[in-house]
Amino acid sequence: MFNCMNIMQLNTKNILTIYNNYIWVYINQGVDYMILIGYKKCTTCKGIEKMLEEKNIKYTYREIDKDVPTKAELKAWHKASGLDIKRFFNTSGLVYRDMNLKDKLGDMTDDEKYKLLSTNGMLVKRPILIEDDGSFVAVGPDVKKYLA
Repeated sequence: MFNCMNIMQLNTKNILTIYNNYIWVYINQGVDYMILIGYKKCTTCKGIEKMLEEKNIKYTYREIDKDVPTKAELKAWHKASGLDIKRFFNTSGLVYRDMNLKDKLGDMTDDEKYKLLSTNGMLVKRPILIEDDGSFVAVGPDVKKYLA
């Protein structure tokens, strides 16, 4: 349970998000707060969880197969990461291979790629680690490098 606060008091170290029709306010009290997006069966994601816990970094885990990123989220993460949009695709995944995306991505616009990624969480590279204010996004192996 947490105390209610005036939304006007929120600053960049707080997150106001709507998840499953509930409004959550995460308050950062001097400790880094991250959002880890992953797949519970992924050993790499499990390893990242362990690293976050060892470093006492507060985080929320978002299951990519149950809560697929939206087109707007993917666009924002892409912009914040500075990475090529192709780095957001899980190129070793079955869905990617079954859809033969290796040959199709080159002809698609970024907007079409965001839309495609938002249709199936298994298309999205994981883990993704996002800093509380959205100013930092790491994808795939970059997450481990960042936490090392």
